[in-house]
Amino acid sequence: MDITIRTEEEKDYKRIYEINKLAFQQEDESKLIEKIRKGENFIPELSLVAEIDNKIVGHILFSKIKIIGGSVFESLALAPMAVIPDFQKQGIGATLINKGMKKAKEMGFDSIIVLVSSQPYNVVKYISYVPNIQLEGIEYEEIHRDAY
Repeated sequence: MDITIRTEEEKDYKRIYEINKLAFQQEDESKLIEKIRKGENFIPELSLVAEIDNKIVGHILFSKIKIIGGSVFESLALAPMAVIPDFQKQGIGATLINKGMKKAKEMGFDSIIVLVSSQPYNVVKYISYVPNIQLEGIEYEEIHRDAY
């Protein structure tokens, strides 16, 4: 299987919406992508698609955030990432992550915060355990300390 990773283009928006809707079985992530694209934290070079046989089967988005504590530190948020169900567990997600991380490093970013929902994945939102930290540019109502 030959996977091509490239930067998204405007003509891909509809397909990216569909991929996220299929992967997450809801439209929240698709709507989040649309919202991020319209904001100042969007980095077009870090919105990547995975293609197999010229068909988009996956997408990943990294956007700018600021970590605010004793000082302010610019970072990236990785969210969302989606691969259509028929192509999951074949290394496409890992390829998107690796290519995205490489591109982010080339662009001068030193860190990436992975944002996940504890609901479908049973994964902790670990940033909630760091005291006095805020993530500017991320609109979440609450980050739960009991996500384990």
